[in-house]
Amino acid sequence: MAPRFKNRYLVIFIAALIGLFLLDIISSFLVGHSSSDLSSTKTTDAYRNKNVRLFAATPFFGRPIDNSWLSKCSEYCKLVDNSESADAVMYHIPDYRFLSTNELKSNQIAVIWSLESPIYQHLSRELRGRINWTMTYRRDSDVWFPYGVIRKRDKPIQIDYDKIWRDKKRMVVWLVSNCGHANGRLILGRALQKSGLELDIFGACGQHKTPNDCDGVKKQSDQCVAELFMPYMFALSFENSLCKDYITEKFFEVLQKRYAIPIVMRRKDYEHIAAPPNSFIAVDDYKNIDELISDIKTIASNKFTYLKYHRWRESYEIQSDYFHIDDTGFCALCKKLMRQRFSRKHYDDVAAWWNSNEICEIPQDGFVNEFLSKSGMVVPQVR
Repeated sequence: MAPRFKNRYLVIFIAALIGLFLLDIISSFLVGHSSSDLSSTKTTDAYRNKNVRLFAATPFFGRPIDNSWLSKCSEYCKLVDNSESADAVMYHIPDYRFLSTNELKSNQIAVIWSLESPIYQHLSRELRGRINWTMTYRRDSDVWFPYGVIRKRDKPIQIDYDKIWRDKKRMVVWLVSNCGHANGRLILGRALQKSGLELDIFGACGQHKTPNDCDGVKKQSDQCVAELFMPYMFALSFENSLCKDYITEKFFEVLQKRYAIPIVMRRKDYEHIAAPPNSFIAVDDYKNIDELISDIKTIASNKFTYLKYHRWRESYEIQSDYFHIDDTGFCALCKKLMRQRFSRKHYDDVAAWWNSNEICEIPQDGFVNEFLSKSGMVVPQVR
């Protein structure tokens, strides 16, 4: 190769190195000095010990949090009883009264977490500038804590479809105990009953008592609930709020353990979380309530048609034990803290992030009212 070509390549190589060096400097400057109305961020390169210590400043709906909650996490991730030694201090939004974060050390991370929607858990603005990270079911949280995760299987598995079909003796079940509703779900459920759908409602809001006292949110994953659902072809999976990413065990548990077809309110909410194709029925796919009920009955009357809604089981798996899902929740928080280089931001106004009007449907009952109006029904008042 002629000398002038060698020199040309050498010059290009040196210029590329200089460009990469300048780009790294500019990127570091931007990360360290960016800010918005909601948060300010800087990057720390401080070395972190491999052991990570978490302190739960609040319980979980009155229940203490202990190391059993971290059983699927790294052995280096532990809960401690003393906030002084903690790398991160966690505050459960529904359990806090006043969060005293003034005593936190400069190297500690203040984390608020919740699995509830903002409709029922409003966040106080007293936390301006005090919170570093958020840990919720929302995908834009600093640490993602979903109720369930849907994953594609490495290879398809065999499903006993004949058993699924044999077990199905009844039409639709609904287990519901929170009778207060912002989004009109109880109105819609009772309208389906009134319009001729064979729907058995269990729990505090229904006509049927659950066997073995297996009602309630804290028992949703119990085997008794799976047994209750087993004879039913379909299950209402109406959430208590229509909010961004708010899909709970009411959907994931039905898919994973109860072998019923979930009936949900809006298709877009479940396509957003990449629910398996043909795994659910959405109310808003239908023009009115009669068309919806007619299709449910048609699906239930034909074995081949019904089992099409279970074919996804061959290729997808669901994880719904939300305190023990890989790389989410507490385990993801520990991994984030283990990094030698991580984002140490703070929210200038975390309440604005949590309570934003863009997060939840306003008004909450707008969807149900519109659907029933299209069905020619007068929207009743729930007693």
